[in-house]
Amino acid sequence: SVFKIFLRKFSHRSKFDLGDLSNDFKAVLPWVSQDSVNVVTTSFLEVQEKIFDSYKSSVDGYFRFLQFANCRKDENKNSGERVHHKYIEESDKTTACLRLLRLLVKHGSQIDASFMSGFDGTDVRSWENIIPQLFSRLDHPDPFVQHQLCKLLCAIASNSPQLVVYHAVVSSNSRGTSEQNKQLLQKIAESLDNTNGALIAEIRRVIRELQHITVLFEELWLNKIGGLQLDINKRFHKVECEFERINDNLSLSSDQRIRIMKESYDAIMRPVISSIERLYNNTISVASTPHE
Repeated sequence: SVFKIFLRKFSHRSKFDLGDLSNDFKAVLPWVSQDSVNVVTTSFLEVQEKIFDSYKSSVDGYFRFLQFANCRKDENKNSGERVHHKYIEESDKTTACLRLLRLLVKHGSQIDASFMSGFDGTDVRSWENIIPQLFSRLDHPDPFVQHQLCKLLCAIASNSPQLVVYHAVVSSNSRGTSEQNKQLLQKIAESLDNTNGALIAEIRRVIRELQHITVLFEELWLNKIGGLQLDINKRFHKVECEFERINDNLSLSSDQRIRIMKESYDAIMRPVISSIERLYNNTISVASTPHE
């Protein structure tokens, strides 16, 4: 039971709270004295600190590996010598980046200093192979993780804008993207706009053209007509029943019957006519492509 408490608390990926730990232990082991509870909680904190220390060492090691792999200067040595590894595979660098990303999303806030110094001292080109994974983690609930990923993607955008521009522009305009994620994507798009305004404009134009050819005007009309066919038949049947009811009302004059029939017809068919008018207004605009 005590070990389960440790696993449950550690799975929350935050540092233990002494008060919560003590309450949990008392609930599971009510006969244990407070001194014993304090000893156990202190031991748990020490174990957690050692685990975080091992994660910190891993983060530092992975960042050092990336620095060496990209022929970066070893800042922890004062020799001024540049260390080169000619036989490091690209897949090894990708693996290191993926493991760093996993540690960031799981325990980033607990070892934030290592990540901040590591990102600042590592060439952003190391992360170019996992750009889709970086974008997929932008909606992480931890603000520190969000900030670091957004900062990293902005740095990549400055160095290699062609790798992030399409994803940033498309996702920021997607309906399936959360508002929080859209704000981060907008920051990336703004950084691209400041340094590569022409590229951003061209990508946005490409997206507009793709939207034009994805669904043609003819397809819109065919889909609308096919969708309305069954609905119109039902409405016509309803109109006929309404006309019969009005004609059977002998208390109405001929003019009254005509007026009521017209009002009933307009009320029943108005949704169909409005739907067709909206589509007409959308497709009657000035053609922007030769096909249109």
